[in-house]
Amino acid sequence: MLTVSHPLNRAALLSAALTLSGAALAAQAPAVPAEPPAVPAEPPAATPALAPLSSVAVTGRASTKQRYHLAPNEFLDYDFLYTLDNGQYIRMSRRVNRYYARVKNEAEVEIYGQRPGVFTSENGTELVFTNNGDDLVVTGLDKMPGGRLTLTDNHTPSAAR
Repeated sequence: MLTVSHPLNRAALLSAALTLSGAALAAQAPAVPAEPPAVPAEPPAATPALAPLSSVAVTGRASTKQRYHLAPNEFLDYDFLYTLDNGQYIRMSRRVNRYYARVKNEAEVEIYGQRPGVFTSENGTELVFTNNGDDLVVTGLDKMPGGRLTLTDNHTPSAAR
């Protein structure tokens, strides 16, 4: 250990130490270029131009209709068993945030909200509720499993709960 008692000598020693440590750091550090490399103004000529897309292929289930998202308790107005005027029964139900219609004793069909009181299925069945869910008109009932129209006429089945 080196001890310096005179302030002048201490300053000279400090200056020499800084000079030596700066030189050692400079020897270890990589050289920094004075100017950054020039960036070309245009891309190289070998880059092909991209043609605009005329179509895009999309896979998976897609719907062309905008879906209506029901308020948390909105489906409570429709969650009943309805007796259709053709003698069939249709049951409305909900599990989590999914809604279903089922013709009695048949497979249930998922339905999707389109606007308040109106639901459709993927197969084209439309269910329209009026009077706060007291009345139901079903279009395309024959497209649902077990759904049938009356044999005597071609009217749209309706129901009241």
